Amino acid sequence: MGSSMTPAKKRKEFARGFTLIELMIAIVVLGILLAIAMPNFSRYLLESRRAQAQSEMQQMRVGMEKWRANKISYRSDADTTNTATTNTPANAGFTGTNDYYTYTIENTTGSTYTIKATAVAGKSQVNDKTGDGTSCKELTLDQNGVKGPAVCWKK
Repeated sequence: MGSSMTPAKKRKEFARGFTLIELMIAIVVLGILLAIAMPNFSRYLLESRRAQAQSEMQQMRVGMEKWRANKISYRSDADTTNTATTNTPANAGFTGTNDYYTYTIENTTGSTYTIKATAVAGKSQVNDKTGDGTSCKELTLDQNGVKGPAVCWKK
């Protein structure tokens, strides 16, 4: 004939799922995981953007060496004085763009230059710092490979 189970027992047997307490615990655990992961992810983004800028600065350094090999001086062709001038990243063979840094080549003389990467105002890179608090929003690289601030560059 029929089943020997009462309707209440049938309902209890099929009532499978999560209780409100179980859902709340799961949400709390996810919140804790996000609270731990977000700062690490943000730091990773800052460091990866800084590494990209440093790579592009190294490309410009190679370009400046090619420039000097062809021109005998690091100064731009337009410069006819002996004073320090500014060359351009384009002269150094860099035609790319970077959303987080602007590049300049400063203090260009016959035998010296400084490539400078400055974090774009209003972007997250302005807040880029090392673990000891040194600001990495402005990076430099000169003709001798001297990097500044040194703690911002990977060894």
